Amino acid sequence: AQLAVLDHAYAMERLMRRLLVASMETRIHPDPAAERSKRSDRLELAKSILAPLSTALDPDSLERLTHAVTALSGIEALVALEDVCGLSPDDAREISAWAIETLIRAALGDQPPDAPSRSVGKPSSRVVL
Repeated sequence: AQLAVLDHAYAMERLMRRLLVASMETRIHPDPAAERSKRSDRLELAKSILAPLSTALDPDSLERLTHAVTALSGIEALVALEDVCGLSPDDAREISAWAIETLIRAALGDQPPDAPSRSVGKPSSRVVL
């Protein structure tokens, strides 16, 4: 499955990190005069990617899954996996894809995929991103 929403965070990592810092600063020091969109294209992209599941999931489950995929596919997950867990970008991407795939399978009642190997440099055959 193509996870374009995950590609976005990795393709624009430097910019996304700056936006994350700016977003955190805005939460700490709110500026009522500043008109910023609090939603990103990432949520809309996740909604469109998961839309085909609307016939298999009830609306609440689909919304919960959409929010979870949005959280796992952004710069926040990238920062946690690379900076906190110490993973390489490739390993972080593989873990993110595995986590998203696991959530989708769980939501559909399928068995989760095998956990990704910790071998650096081995591409995953399960998900093409």
